[in-house]
Amino acid sequence: MRQNVWKLPESRLPSLYKDFRNLSDLNPDGYTANIDTWKEFLIKNYCEADEKTVTFHCGEALLQELRLEVLGVPKCVDLAIDELVEENYLISMDEFNKNSRSISNKVQRKSLVNLLRWLGLNSRFISRKNEDSSSYLIEKDFVVKTSIEKSFEAVYEQIRKGIISRASGVTDLVFTVAEFYDKSGISRSLRSTLDRDTMLSFLELHKKILKRDGNIVKLVDTSTENMLRVTSNEITENDKRIVDVKTAISKIEKKIGGLEDDLDKVILKMNKREFKGLSKEVQLEYVKTKILSQKYMTRLLSYMNNLMTVKNQLDMCLTNQLVIETLNNSNEAIKSINEYIGSAEKIEDLLGEIAEGFGHNEEISQLLESYNADQELNNEIEEELTLLEGQEKKYNEDRENEALKTSSTDEQTLEKLEKLTITDVEEAVSTIKSQSGDTEEENSEGKIAAPAS
Repeated sequence: MRQNVWKLPESRLPSLYKDFRNLSDLNPDGYTANIDTWKEFLIKNYCEADEKTVTFHCGEALLQELRLEVLGVPKCVDLAIDELVEENYLISMDEFNKNSRSISNKVQRKSLVNLLRWLGLNSRFISRKNEDSSSYLIEKDFVVKTSIEKSFEAVYEQIRKGIISRASGVTDLVFTVAEFYDKSGISRSLRSTLDRDTMLSFLELHKKILKRDGNIVKLVDTSTENMLRVTSNEITENDKRIVDVKTAISKIEKKIGGLEDDLDKVILKMNKREFKGLSKEVQLEYVKTKILSQKYMTRLLSYMNNLMTVKNQLDMCLTNQLVIETLNNSNEAIKSINEYIGSAEKIEDLLGEIAEGFGHNEEISQLLESYNADQELNNEIEEELTLLEGQEKKYNEDRENEALKTSSTDEQTLEKLEKLTITDVEEAVSTIKSQSGDTEEENSEGKIAAPAS
């Protein structure tokens, strides 16, 4: 029995388990609430509960898992499944495997559904097959969009690191399905065969990372383009032969591994102290087993080395093919370029025309430069004349101002002389004489005082 991580509300169980389709008209809110509750229950307990699962199965088994002792199976869980499909959360396996655009935007999908309904075409998915209240769901597998996209990120990272980055040739990019599951990590990250095959289809149809033909897988990711561009992106007969060689090598390696384990047990037994206590016949048989195992292992190692040589030769041939094709492409490119360029005479004519064009441009440039030089000289002369005119104007203004100042000073002097009287003259003379007498007395005192020092 599945352990549900999200349980239905106890108080609403009767409403959720009954046939509530009539509520779409009587109680639209209750109808929508019941569908939303079932959607959340299925998402959390089935679609996204296990990270190693990317699929969801609808059918009788689901109804039996949801059965309650008193209420029986839910009568309308199909409505929730139908809405999850319409929202593009669940994608039917049929549509997923035939339509590379089935992983699309749910808004675009819903718009398409509404358009078809408007045209009178019923495109809505219906998971109910009959009106049997206990067994009404169709048996169908779905891809959980969010889960497969999330798992893809981890798987592709392992492919990039574990396969592509280590590949040295085309032989490292072609596998059996089982070998690819192992090297890509799909066998460890996804639980069931259905989930693994679904991821393989996702890588091929939706992500265009690989090609599959029966039991053979070939990586054609864009990051491997340089190694694979010499071969077809489709699986070829050479790819099938490479897989045959690799399969034979793998089988021999497994046989050698098993033989080594058996041989180790025999040698360990022979090295124990109890071995000497065995009869000579038994000891002899152990020795024979050891010798025969070693001979068989030698032969297997020889086979494996021969096959490894073949594998290496295949890689070398493909590398040679790459070099030859590259040389051919380079030669074609050189021919194409030379045809475009033309003969040496054509190049000489072209160079002559270019030189003539340069000379013509040089003459034009010189004329333009001469015109510019004359223009600049005229501008300089105009500026110099303007400067001189300004200086002369300033000089004249300064002279006029100086003359005005001199005339004003003379007029003031004349006014003072006119006002001067005889009494003023006598007082001035007396003052001058007085000052002169004081000066002579100071000089005589200085002459007398000098010998004393």
